[in-house]
Amino acid sequence: MLNMNTYANNEELLPLYKDNSWVYMPLQGKRPIIKDWSKIRESVPVNLSNNNVGILTGAVSGITVVDIDTDNDGLKYWELIKNE
Repeated sequence: MLNMNTYANNEELLPLYKDNSWVYMPLQGKRPIIKDWSKIRESVPVNLSNNNVGILTGAVSGITVVDIDTDNDGLKYWELIKNE
């Protein structure tokens, strides 16, 4: 598991994305800039001076994301199921 909080900014993260062959794209805030972004299969160059970076998850990057709601005992439930 990768803790993204150990990296200071996107300039530090971009080489990690490239090294892991993760497909990434530019974002405006948290929203994709590219129309039909879900069809992207290769990384899109990002201007880090005015964009955020988003990683496409799923088969295209080989990444599975689990979003845990900590407000509703999500961590407790995660501890119960994570090794199943």
